[in-house]
Amino acid sequence: MSHRQSPDLNRRSINRRRLLQGSAALGAAAVTGLSLPSAQGTLAQDVTKLKFSHDKANWQDFFVEQGKLAEAAIGVNWDVTPYSDTTSYQAAVLAALPTSDTPDIFTWWSGYRIEDLYNQNVLEDLSDIWSQDMADGSLPTSLSPAFSFGGKQWAVPLHLSYWVVFYNKKVFADNGLNPPTTWDEFLALCDKLKAAGVTPLASTQNGRWPSFIVFEEMVFELIPTSTSS
Repeated sequence: MSHRQSPDLNRRSINRRRLLQGSAALGAAAVTGLSLPSAQGTLAQDVTKLKFSHDKANWQDFFVEQGKLAEAAIGVNWDVTPYSDTTSYQAAVLAALPTSDTPDIFTWWSGYRIEDLYNQNVLEDLSDIWSQDMADGSLPTSLSPAFSFGGKQWAVPLHLSYWVVFYNKKVFADNGLNPPTTWDEFLALCDKLKAAGVTPLASTQNGRWPSFIVFEEMVFELIPTSTSS
């Protein structure tokens, strides 16, 4: 996430759309809505307050801190509403988007879930943010397709997750194994461990949802090698 100051936003007066885009450029949200209410009011220091919703309750303090950074950088802050349950969060946001009570910025999911909102015409076009940030290296071009529909970008990444795999040195030593450096080596290593009666992979199910990550990564790795139609 970028916490840098946006010189373009500081050089000139800006309307509400530019304020929203500035807050997104600072990495505060994954999606901004088109169905925007009037500004929530101006503070004594001319700080614009937006409404920001998310379903990551344990990130609440972080988002509040990001609001303070945005206020210092571009004069924008937000009232943050956390949801601890994803299902309730989705229902609340989807119900609010067509109304005047929609959150100005909110976290969402990339790919087909953003496409659903794009088809409802409730998102702000953030293509100029992508153009600027890809040009200066803040956003990698490879991420653009997950947020692009109709030749434009409708969200910015909130974060990029890396799923780390740890290995048991004793198990590897007992079975004469070295950490794999290629996908084929990884598959051969798993086969050898299975043949020795050792389960090759294990994953936490704390919170339930992480349990699908291993399978998701396997599918992702296999897709480029598939030649079937």
